[in-house]
Amino acid sequence: MDLVGLAERSTVLAQELVRHGAHFIVVGGTARWLEGDPRPPRDLDVVVTDDQIPDLVRALHALGVEIAEARLARSRTVSLCTAWGPLDVFVVAQPASSPMETLAVADV
Repeated sequence: MDLVGLAERSTVLAQELVRHGAHFIVVGGTARWLEGDPRPPRDLDVVVTDDQIPDLVRALHALGVEIAEARLARSRTVSLCTAWGPLDVFVVAQPASSPMETLAVADV
């Protein structure tokens, strides 16, 4: 598959995760590409808070990707293979002074 095709697949993966109820921030190459960087990403990188892990795991299960909430919470960084290409998940603690309730990708 060419790199542009993979870039498009990463945005479709983000859309599918959101459609299934996941909330996250897109970072890395896909974020740069969505902002106009000409270099297509090779995967989808997302950041979630601890509170968002259950929704992400349910969305991943709906897409046929098996991972346990406990593994993601413990590992903090996980690389997964999906039908749409590679997915890297980074878990961060929710800042006490800044709620992250708006972490969603609506217009990917």
